[in-house]
Amino acid sequence: MVLESHIGVYCSISDESVYGTYTETSQIFVPLLSESLVQNVSRIMRDQEMTGSNRWSRKPVQNQILPVEGQIKFNWYLDDIAGYFLRAMFGAATSSNLSGSAYKHVWYPGATQSRSLSIGIRRGGNSTEWRFAGCKIKKVSWQLNNDDNMMICTVDIIGQQYSTGDTDAVSGLGTTIAPRFFEASLTDDAGSAQAIVNWSYEIDFALNTDLSKLFKWGQQYIIEPTPAGVMVLRGNVTKNFDSSDDHAIYTAYRALTEYDRLCTFVTTQSIPSGGGNVYRMNVDNPKAIINEYTPPQYAGPGIMQHSQVYDSYEGTTDNSNTAPVEFVLQNATSAYS
Repeated sequence: MVLESHIGVYCSISDESVYGTYTETSQIFVPLLSESLVQNVSRIMRDQEMTGSNRWSRKPVQNQILPVEGQIKFNWYLDDIAGYFLRAMFGAATSSNLSGSAYKHVWYPGATQSRSLSIGIRRGGNSTEWRFAGCKIKKVSWQLNNDDNMMICTVDIIGQQYSTGDTDAVSGLGTTIAPRFFEASLTDDAGSAQAIVNWSYEIDFALNTDLSKLFKWGQQYIIEPTPAGVMVLRGNVTKNFDSSDDHAIYTAYRALTEYDRLCTFVTTQSIPSGGGNVYRMNVDNPKAIINEYTPPQYAGPGIMQHSQVYDSYEGTTDNSNTAPVEFVLQNATSAYS
């Protein structure tokens, strides 16, 4: 007997050309923090049937194959990992060359979420890969705080099928460092940039997860989930309270004031042959409204802080797109088509 440990674990991601068909084309490998993908089944129990010859139940009957569900959690590296997932969420980027090997990529949400993913997980050092096909992103969240962590991304998955296959040789892991809290700043409207203590942002894509609507006649597996509700985009930020804030934030919260809120993450890592450009990401919310506010409150000596929960609404972004949020990624990849 061989007991499996974390040694050998990996996660591979590939774009699917056909929903639910597992593929290893153009796959990337994601350094995992944790994962919980699983596919369950629905069974029809027959413990109420009496056969006249015994008093124990009959074996169950296989019913529907339920969706793949779970999470993957990883550091948000601003090279191909960030770009790959942003493409899965929002489709192809609008890309342009900045200088040399440095490129700028712009994404914003549309009416559909067109990409599905194949996710391969190796659990331990054995030769079996757990394969999950037809994976769509239900919800995604980013978190960055002032402890020892880099920016962490958590992706909630709903998928169609599970199978097994041979493991792959891990390659192409990124060499960048995910953003750290001291590289983050927040700007509202024309105000000056301010340091962020804690920041999180979540997008719920409102995909249809109602099982009664995900199965069709003659098919045990779910059909492809599509948007079925209103997308919710919500941020949470904690900052040190300084004189420039005064009572303005609280007044804006009470008055339902709209902010053009820009969160910027500028790393200290230069893009190789990139003309002095660095890896960075902007999250632009052209119309952000504070819906929850915790004012600075005295609880003893020290710097006071205040926190805000804000929702994003449709407006005109910095790149003249009409959307509730715009992601701008700067790295060494030429395109995400």
